[in-house]
Amino acid sequence: MGMPFFVKYILGIFLTVTGLLFFIWGFAHLKPAGALGNAKSLRITGPFALTRNPMYFGAISAFWGIGLYLDSLAVIMAAFIWTLINYSTVLFWEEKHTYSKFGKEYLAYKKRVPRFIPIKYKKKKNTQKQ
Repeated sequence: MGMPFFVKYILGIFLTVTGLLFFIWGFAHLKPAGALGNAKSLRITGPFALTRNPMYFGAISAFWGIGLYLDSLAVIMAAFIWTLINYSTVLFWEEKHTYSKFGKEYLAYKKRVPRFIPIKYKKKKNTQKQ
């Protein structure tokens, strides 16, 4: 692949470690019952205050990181396909399920927290004078 080895190595380690930490933190915060879809309350603190899907973000980040670290086109392609499948189907199904369970509380949470990448973007306000 086109990146220098050192960059792939450092980026790969960073993504893998960050991903594993997010996955473990998310799972521990959700507790096993919640991870199986039996959560009795909406989780909005800890990793869930940064991303609505910390375990998916973590797993996908780790997968990409391993591919970079190993300099493996096969792993990168598998990570790409797995990312597309999870992001385009699973996350949307889970959002519908979560909305049906928690309603308006979930809608308010959705407005505050990004779906996947834990970076908050400020929305531009329309400040035009009339």
